Amino acid sequence: MAAMDRRYPLPAEQPVLVRDLPLLSGASKEAVAFATGFLSRHGYATIAAGPSRSSRKTLVLTARGQSAREVYVDLVPVIESRWHGRFGSGAIDRLQTSLQTLVTESPEDLLPLIRGIEPQPGNWRSELPRPGTLPYFPLVLHRGGYPDGS
Repeated sequence: MAAMDRRYPLPAEQPVLVRDLPLLSGASKEAVAFATGFLSRHGYATIAAGPSRSSRKTLVLTARGQSAREVYVDLVPVIESRWHGRFGSGAIDRLQTSLQTLVTESPEDLLPLIRGIEPQPGNWRSELPRPGTLPYFPLVLHRGGYPDGS
């Protein structure tokens, strides 16, 4: 089993229940369906039903998907290095410090950013449960620009 990357909660080879992806990603069910369909159609992942009717569908990266994930993980530090060269380390360090004040490693400490998306009282969104995570990669679908698909 490969070592876990700080950007992903699970190793690439581990199957994930499709029903858990909205909670893990912070994206809507519709966005997850769109993304998993794309990954499956293009050979980056497989979606398999369990052996019994009560079993849930799981998603696992294929060799192609694992390779793409590794390219991404390797590319991030290269991009960050280019930014340091282009904009200067001081500017990038200040940006990183500013962004880190908005989020932390612990989901319950996401308060500064989540407070910014609190719905107004009386709004239909105020009736919904508070999100436990924010989208890592927000997806804008045909229905609108909110990460929850509305």
